[in-house]
Amino acid sequence: MEASLRKIHMKIFSRFNKKGFTLIELLAVIAIIAILAAMGLVAYSSAQASARDAKRIGDMKVLQNAFEQYAADHQGAYASCETMWSDAQTTVQPTTDTQGDSYTCTGNATSYCACSSVLETVSKANSGAACNWTAASLDRYCVGSLQ
Repeated sequence: MEASLRKIHMKIFSRFNKKGFTLIELLAVIAIIAILAAMGLVAYSSAQASARDAKRIGDMKVLQNAFEQYAADHQGAYASCETMWSDAQTTVQPTTDTQGDSYTCTGNATSYCACSSVLETVSKANSGAACNWTAASLDRYCVGSLQ
């Protein structure tokens, strides 16, 4: 008798003991995943901006090296910006920025100043003091004559 009561009891409560997730549990998990995805997307976009800025800064250093190498080969005379941009060894061009901004450059035989397009993370910008430019160069990375 006790065994049959146990069977009946198990049948009645087996409906309530089904394994699975409730709707509230599923919604909570979906909300947590959405929050984590949003946080990851923000971190990813800021990492992309930093990478673009690193490329701009690297381009400016390559251009500075090209100017200084040219001066070393030509008795201290610097090339014009147009000459450096048309040189096959220089990868920095006046309009190669992926954001549509352009690099700027001024120079003559005795000095030069070249600046990147506007940096997205302004904390990486230099003062532009080497170029003596206006405040417009403060959100850019500028390189100038070393000699």
